[in-house]
Amino acid sequence: MRVGYSFFAGVLLYRLFLSRTRSSTRLAKAQFPAWGILAAVAAILLAAPSVWLRPIYDFIIVVAVFPLLIYASLHVQTAGASERIFRFLGATSYAVYIIHAPMSLLAEGILQRTWLLRVQDYRPWTGLAFLTLLLSLCWLLDRVYDAPVRRYLLKQFKISFGRILAGLWLMAGIVDVWLFWR
Repeated sequence: MRVGYSFFAGVLLYRLFLSRTRSSTRLAKAQFPAWGILAAVAAILLAAPSVWLRPIYDFIIVVAVFPLLIYASLHVQTAGASERIFRFLGATSYAVYIIHAPMSLLAEGILQRTWLLRVQDYRPWTGLAFLTLLLSLCWLLDRVYDAPVRRYLLKQFKISFGRILAGLWLMAGIVDVWLFWR
């Protein structure tokens, strides 16, 4: 259920991007600054609207602003250091999504039980240390596990990456439906 909107919105944005790229529209030829888009996402995530405004804010961001930023990012061409940074962030993003919460709880528990330290008392330094450790671990997981397994599966089964993603999305949808009706 939760991936339904985002998946189909992504497909729509991609098809819109392909149709605009083939035609000669001004937006298709526009180059958006990658760091500007990243700064906009950071500003959105750091914003703290009031409690009564939060549902409206979240709705507008999810339905309008994020799709516009994603569409703009389809037109970004990076090079040099920016390209290396964005490749690193892309390679580590899934692992960050998967392990940030359990790793955060584990690190907080270890600090509290071992040295009787509360993470909140040492911010922002604990956050920076956690982020450094998290990104390093995620990079290592990508290099040692994820990328080799992905290469092996693609080579072994000789199917396109798009078909693999479609299969995974279908499985996620089935699991979501099962959990919803349980």
